[in-house]
Amino acid sequence: TVLDNRKSGILLRDRLQLAFQMELMESTSFASIERSGVSTWRLTGLSQTKDRVTSKPFSIGGCQWVIVAYPRGKSGHNNMSIYIKVADTSKMPTGWFYIVNFKTSVINQQTGAKYSRSVEFKTFRNKVEDWGFPQMIKLQHLYSRDELFVVDDTVIIEAQLEIVDSHLN
Repeated sequence: TVLDNRKSGILLRDRLQLAFQMELMESTSFASIERSGVSTWRLTGLSQTKDRVTSKPFSIGGCQWVIVAYPRGKSGHNNMSIYIKVADTSKMPTGWFYIVNFKTSVINQQTGAKYSRSVEFKTFRNKVEDWGFPQMIKLQHLYSRDELFVVDDTVIIEAQLEIVDSHLN
């Protein structure tokens, strides 16, 4: 059996034979936005830090983020506080939001072991630009000579972020 319409192809001995034409279009590149990532921050001069200290910005999911640490706790308690924050909300469009799973860790500088806390599905948006842990790690644990989280007045903090959803107009 043979198909009559040769533009569609032909059926010959129970096999369909198709003809097609390919045209090379202008090459276009697409920017790849990483939806997850890790930032590691070496916070030096820990004993000299009185209040709040902020990491350099890092980019994940098309957004600039920073790690914010309160070495003596955000509310003055006996804990180090660590938060993840959108670096500059003034540059964000109206109605923006990010839904994020994240984990923050303090790293043992001898073994590489991590003391971590994590949360899922936190929404960052206008007026809710940071989330974190006011009681990330007790100061006695942070400064313990057995744990080696602090070496030469330096602590290593790691942030892992996964962008679950976002809206940018």
